[in-house]
Amino acid sequence: MKEVKTSLYNSVEIADDKAKYDENVKNILANKIILAWILKYSVKEFMEDDIDKIVSLIEGEPEVAKVSILPGKTNKNTKIIGDSNEDKIPNEGEIKFDIRFNVYTSGCEKIKLIVNVEAQKKYNPGYDL
Repeated sequence: MKEVKTSLYNSVEIADDKAKYDENVKNILANKIILAWILKYSVKEFMEDDIDKIVSLIEGEPEVAKVSILPGKTNKNTKIIGDSNEDKIPNEGEIKFDIRFNVYTSGCEKIKLIVNVEAQKKYNPGYDL
């Protein structure tokens, strides 16, 4: 039987011992199966759903903050599709979201959620998440 490797397997294999580095961690976390587990155990609307169901509710592909969308900082050939993956707060500078995606709830009333997942090295980074 031929072994089929998933995108998650490939991400982990590529990251190997470099998984502690920011970009690799973001790419691993951006896998829909990983995001489904995060949603199941952190968002009450998904606690009763199974993982495959949650994966099917995630819209499109999660955006991983790799390219700034500020004028003058982007490549002219680069186009970001979807919602902005950054926020500007006066006197606080630019914020880039690690992973941002849309997901719909499975209940009677469909609700679209915009989810931001931030990878942290420390359990308590010293500021409110």
